Amino acid sequence: MDTLTLYRLSPALIPLAAAFLILLVEVFIKNTKHISFFVTLASVIAGLVLGISLFADLKGITYSFGHSLYLSQVWIIVSTLLLITTVFIILFSYKDKDLKGEYYFFILMAVSGMMGAAASANLLMIFLFIELLSLCFYVMVTYNSRDVRANEGALKYFILGAFAAGFFVLGIALIYATTGSLMLPELTLFIEAQHESLPITLYIGISSLIVALGFKAAAVPFHMWTPDAYEAAPIQVTGFMATAVKITSFSVLFSVFMLFLSPIHKIWLPIMYGLALLTMTLGNLAAIVQDSLKRLLAYSAIAHAGYVLITFVVFNHSLPEHEAVIALFFYLIVYSFMNLGAFAVLTVIKQDDIKAFQGLGFKYPYLAFALTVFLLSLAGIPPTAGFLAKFYIFAAAVKTDFYWLALFGVINAFIGIYYYTKIVVAMYMKESSSSLDIKQDKLMTGLIAILIVLVFYLGIHPEETLNLIQKAVLGLFG
Repeated sequence: MDTLTLYRLSPALIPLAAAFLILLVEVFIKNTKHISFFVTLASVIAGLVLGISLFADLKGITYSFGHSLYLSQVWIIVSTLLLITTVFIILFSYKDKDLKGEYYFFILMAVSGMMGAAASANLLMIFLFIELLSLCFYVMVTYNSRDVRANEGALKYFILGAFAAGFFVLGIALIYATTGSLMLPELTLFIEAQHESLPITLYIGISSLIVALGFKAAAVPFHMWTPDAYEAAPIQVTGFMATAVKITSFSVLFSVFMLFLSPIHKIWLPIMYGLALLTMTLGNLAAIVQDSLKRLLAYSAIAHAGYVLITFVVFNHSLPEHEAVIALFFYLIVYSFMNLGAFAVLTVIKQDDIKAFQGLGFKYPYLAFALTVFLLSLAGIPPTAGFLAKFYIFAAAVKTDFYWLALFGVINAFIGIYYYTKIVVAMYMKESSSSLDIKQDKLMTGLIAILIVLVFYLGIHPEETLNLIQKAVLGLFG
């Protein structure tokens, strides 16, 4: 591996190296939490800066590591978003006394695995990177947990994760047995050469991959782990799962299906159609009856996965300038910021029961206003970014004549408005039933303010972000 390749992979390699440095620090130095925090933060920011500087350098697809990894401007966008998300999560964790030095080791290993998975052009590499990040989350979900219910949720996450890994291995085995290769570009060539007579084993292999990746994306019916794992984990870890894992899952789905399996788009389209419909509908309906804000946001995450899956249904090269792909990545960016904002407020309040939020608007107006902004953005209310993100996806569905799917999407968005505004009503229209004593931290106040600005900025001036995504997508597809 030459120096140029190492430089291009540096956004992922720097956090990985820092993770091993933290392990050494933990062994030889006592009371290392602050050292681990600053090493983690510095390494992620360094990776972020290098990633941004690489954007102009990468044009088209650049293969490396024996053609097992592919680098592109789309990968830089995904990596930048993952690293920005990680910076926020690290800062959310700074004053939490329960999160020790090894917690930051798992954060760094997880984000390295995420960036590796997003860059993989080899099915075995995708599997290894996904398992790396999954192992980190299996540990972080139960971090310092003494709650029996939390441990139960984590165990469910682990067991179902093992099943998903089994499906992925099955898919890899069947695809390799059929094509003789694990390389996605070679799989594309095989499909193009035998498009009219593809073996049944290939269909079963691809279906197994959908099951495994659907688990990571929390798509119905592979979503069962999500509410329990979200509830079990510390708030910061839940926020990390809700954003970074979602970004990674859909980035891998994009690589496998939109980029390399696009020649058989019409074959996997019906599966994605059914998943999108089931996921957004069940997610929204289940969220209505939740009394825990963590569980509500878990089902909200499931519903949003359904909206994102619409882009896979409408994906079509005849769409002007790949609008579905642009809508996909814009949605992931917006979703990350508005979800991070909601979990930032939860980190400060340290309460999960929705009843605890009653009267919050009168006692802590800033926090109530911030949570209102993020919830309304999740609901898709203008002028927040959540409205435009949904609009671009539904517009892409209408342009490709998927009118019923767009209609169901809009109906589900209206269902979402109900349960998001339920919390807003509790904060401003109900008397407080709990004695909340919140210590407002300047760091968290500032981070929440930044996220509010981002949510409004992307909702009012999305042009720069959309142009950046469009440039990257056109460079990838040519």
